Amino acid sequence: MDFWQKAVLETTQPSTPPPKSTRPKTSEYRYKLNQLGEGLYLSRRETQCIYWSLKGQTLKEVGDTLKLSPRTIEFYFKRIKDRFKIKKKKDLLDTIKGAGFEPTSLEIIQKST
Repeated sequence: MDFWQKAVLETTQPSTPPPKSTRPKTSEYRYKLNQLGEGLYLSRRETQCIYWSLKGQTLKEVGDTLKLSPRTIEFYFKRIKDRFKIKKKKDLLDTIKGAGFEPTSLEIIQKST
């Protein structure tokens, strides 16, 4: 093996394996809404948006609470409305509230730091 082949081998093979991810699985961040249909869920951020909206906050206030732009909050609501096939935000909130929406994990409803 000549010098260049050895150099290429040394640079392409890591000396130590990459560390395993410590990030929790995505499913741990989901809030399931089986009362409304099989397979319906909210992501952690969507759950936070719904929670604070049900508490009476506007999109801007939810964005300030979660340290996100109001446009991002609008995007989350659009995704949820599309998933539930509901056109109006008020109808969406009424549907979710009627289904007994109560996030139990403080990690989900706490403000972002």
